[in-house]
Amino acid sequence: TKLTCILDSLGQGLFLINSDYNIDSLYAKVTDSFLAKPLNTMQIKDFYNEEFDIDRTFKILFNEVIPFEDGISLLPTDISKKNDDMFLDISYKPIVTNDGIDKILVIITDKTYEVLSEKKLKQKEIETKRLLSIFGSQRELKSFIEDAKERVLDAKELIQKEVIDLSLIKGHAHTIKGGASWFYEEPIIQITTKIEDLCLSLQANEDSMPQDVNINENFDNYFSTLENNFEDFIKFTSSTL
Repeated sequence: TKLTCILDSLGQGLFLINSDYNIDSLYAKVTDSFLAKPLNTMQIKDFYNEEFDIDRTFKILFNEVIPFEDGISLLPTDISKKNDDMFLDISYKPIVTNDGIDKILVIITDKTYEVLSEKKLKQKEIETKRLLSIFGSQRELKSFIEDAKERVLDAKELIQKEVIDLSLIKGHAHTIKGGASWFYEEPIIQITTKIEDLCLSLQANEDSMPQDVNINENFDNYFSTLENNFEDFIKFTSSTL
């Protein structure tokens, strides 16, 4: 039909939810390219990835128990996408007649390109800051590398002891993370954060920790990763300077 052609030409996912809370048969075919399966094979519960009270939620929306703009916040945000790497924006518009809301228009907009472009831009900004910090802080860089090496070695000795000094290990990780933050070194920041979190968790649950939990193995894995990340950082700075 003419209306179907118009919907298909808009390049967005478009479909209607009727007042009986079912999906209308009229929809833009591009909608199928966003979803895990064709829309005409779905019920409303299949469209969303989260369970929720469909009758109650749509009764609130159609009867305008609260303003429509507030009511749509009751709907799940996770839908059955074709690809988990897709970034889809979902919006809702009421179709109003003299008797109130007759249908709800669901609009799906593919934001994947914009989101990925923004991520790439931010990554470039971080890389630029990273290079500037390395070039502009060579004395601090040398000091950080020397200090971090000593702290890693000391921490690896600490975790081999019968009684592990969690506060000291956490302090080493925190200091290394602070230095890595100055040089925008994300892999080191992430692994030292995990070491800190592990120390905090162990401190909080020290009395209830099962005997068969191999704490040393957890720390060994984290510090092995930290050493690898640190070596990559040294290679990068050596090739850059």
